Amino acid sequence: MSDSPGKAPPSNVIEGDESIRGQSSGDALTSARAAALDWLLAGAQGDAFQAWLKADPANAPAFAEVARLWHDPSFLAALHGQTRKPRRRIARPVLALAASFLVVAILGWGSLRLAGLPLHWGDDYTTRIGAQQTETLADGSLLTLDTGSAVDFGVSQSERRLTLQDGRIFIAVHHAALPFRVHVSGITVQDIGTAFSVERRDGRVTVAVRQGAVAIETPNGAVRVRAGQAVSVDHGALQPVQSIDPSMTFAWLDHRLFFQNAPLGEVVADLRRYQPGWIIIARPSLADIKVSGGYDLRRPAAAILDLAKLSGASVTQVSDRLLILH
Repeated sequence: MSDSPGKAPPSNVIEGDESIRGQSSGDALTSARAAALDWLLAGAQGDAFQAWLKADPANAPAFAEVARLWHDPSFLAALHGQTRKPRRRIARPVLALAASFLVVAILGWGSLRLAGLPLHWGDDYTTRIGAQQTETLADGSLLTLDTGSAVDFGVSQSERRLTLQDGRIFIAVHHAALPFRVHVSGITVQDIGTAFSVERRDGRVTVAVRQGAVAIETPNGAVRVRAGQAVSVDHGALQPVQSIDPSMTFAWLDHRLFFQNAPLGEVVADLRRYQPGWIIIARPSLADIKVSGGYDLRRPAAAILDLAKLSGASVTQVSDRLLILH
């Protein structure tokens, strides 16, 4: 923890259609806010803290801003909403301590996800947060892994078997004598001359087909999905087959995210998957605002700033691992 961080410029909070300031200015302010959060978690007492406040005219306002956000009930509710909620009542001091450790993790201390590192170890293919990669499998099929994904692949005497542990993949299957099957959450997806995607997220598995068809078997039923269609299995329940716009459904393969009249909360949830750290909506009413657009998934933070302008929200960057919409 530094007692004398470098000079910080005026606030770079984005209000409505206010322009985005330069990168160097934002970096300096982010550093001041990160130091302020350090002091807040440490108790903000003592001569060293007073010396830090006086070391730069921007330090005291940065501390006041972070303290205001930290004690805002909406922010705390949003913060706890991104963690597993306890089933039993926990004393308030324990919750405060847990929240403190959570914010320490937000700043990137010892957290794999916040550092952007792979969340799965020992799998055949993995991607870190924010990354995509394409691999040629042993059978010649092409596999593209989206952000934070992990798969295993093997060939036996009876099948080519790919197991999706987490994330989203796209497969262009190389034709061979052995059937090609994807296994995920008790579901089997068998290709029928296909190029298709499979996504596993929050208890929901979604299969979308760009070319050919797939046969899907679940414990509760089976279905065939053809090109231009998709189907989901939501917590084990097979949903109806839906028509899709392939240019939007598979836009992620070109590092793009398109949405039309979608709730801001859903769009932010998509962008979170590509941003190491945390993006928090501290004002619940913002999550329901409908937005439309297209963004580069390689620049999720820039997308958040643009979405804030569209929705009339403010964005505070407390550190390079924490963006707050309020």
